[in-house]
Amino acid sequence: MIPPQAEKTPRLRDNIMALGVVQLSNYAIPLITLPYLTRVLGPEAYGKVAFAQVLMAYFILLTDYGFSWSATRKISAHRAERAYISEVKGLDCRPCSKIGFDQCPRGHFRCMEKQDLDAIAARVNAK
Repeated sequence: MIPPQAEKTPRLRDNIMALGVVQLSNYAIPLITLPYLTRVLGPEAYGKVAFAQVLMAYFILLTDYGFSWSATRKISAHRAERAYISEVKGLDCRPCSKIGFDQCPRGHFRCMEKQDLDAIAARVNAK
């Protein structure tokens, strides 16, 4: 039998590597696309694009403020209790996957369309 610590180490290493790849991509892709966009669009049109990006960043900041810290912590505390996080009361099915599918196995996607976001937020904030 493999000790629990030995099982966690490769998973942790894989997660760190995956996060590193994502972070590098977040730096590399803009460095590659920025010169191309400025050349193709020109300074005036690219200025409009940059203004729109800044405006979106402010709205994201307002809507996402603190959620990534508080909700992530509370959801991770209950990660084994999938029903706690994503159950729709009165529906005989639950979300099939944390990443979702293109087609619902039952053909209706009610488990996601009928989510009560206020109830989920209340459960997360109650603990």
